[in-house]
Amino acid sequence: MATKNVEARSRSSGSAERNRGLKKMFRHQLGSKIYKRPSTERVKSESDGRRRPEPEVRRKSSGPREASTPTATPRRVITPKTPTISDEEREEFENVAQPRPARAHMRTRELRWKDVSREDQTDDSDSPHSEKSDTEAPSKQEQRSKQGRENETKTEKKLRKAKETIAALRAKLEKRDKKIAFLRTLLMEQDAELKKLDPGRSSRIPTDYDYDDLLPDSHKKLAEGVLETFKKNQLLEKSLSTEENEVLTKYFATPDLPPTKEVVTLIDKAISHALDVLEEPNNDELRAFLKERHNAKLAILDVMLARHDLMPDIWDEKARKMATKTAKRSSSRDRIRARKRDSGRLEKKETQKV
Repeated sequence: MATKNVEARSRSSGSAERNRGLKKMFRHQLGSKIYKRPSTERVKSESDGRRRPEPEVRRKSSGPREASTPTATPRRVITPKTPTISDEEREEFENVAQPRPARAHMRTRELRWKDVSREDQTDDSDSPHSEKSDTEAPSKQEQRSKQGRENETKTEKKLRKAKETIAALRAKLEKRDKKIAFLRTLLMEQDAELKKLDPGRSSRIPTDYDYDDLLPDSHKKLAEGVLETFKKNQLLEKSLSTEENEVLTKYFATPDLPPTKEVVTLIDKAISHALDVLEEPNNDELRAFLKERHNAKLAILDVMLARHDLMPDIWDEKARKMATKTAKRSSSRDRIRARKRDSGRLEKKETQKV
């Protein structure tokens, strides 16, 4: 028994070390993929290739300053116009006592709908309302089209601003993730050098293995939900070919096999394709979790290695065994419950008879 316990502990420790190595390689794989965009200032300076002219500096003159005499502009004289009175107005003003009946001044205009001689007339209706509606209709249509254009321009401006802000935020996130990955690699290298110099020294620098334990519980729960949907729809195994799935089954079946670059790239490919195919969730927390692809992939891999029941059945034989065991247990439990129910019913019937 003691030898069996020792062998089980050694196997568990070996699998834990192998999982840590796989996580480390997966993290470096994600960090190496991020592309650093060149800064706009550098591109502008290289494209111009010319220096800007320096501003001219005023030199102080040794001699005294000459006073400038202002030139006087000639003033313009405005003479008011005197009102002129016509002879008729004078007569009207003088002959006030004479009776002068009011005269109506009306403008005469030919109506289009009554003019038969017009060649361009096409409307046969005799009412003036039809002509009025024809003249007013295009003006209303023009106003509606102008309002629609203004609304379209406003929405286009909003969409353009939103796209610009999203692109800027994505660029910032990519730069931050790449900086984090680069700093982690530097810390790992320095820690390895210090261990070589002083092998008995315990490393106080937080490594990648320590980072796995710092994942929040909320991220782990979200990753578990995502893996459940992956397994339900078989998204991970469908995103790879049969040969690629065989490589992963061989890796997970043999515990002594170390992680390789091919295994890491296949896992990354499967997770990224499954996330792309996954439908957009209604939950805001899950949507924010999936937007940060780097952290989401790390959390999904961590949960998948910790829980074999969420791993695809093709990749891991342990998951198949666990599934068969759970099915057998559930069937045995159902049988025991049915027997208990039958025995309870028989006892009740016997007591009623007595």
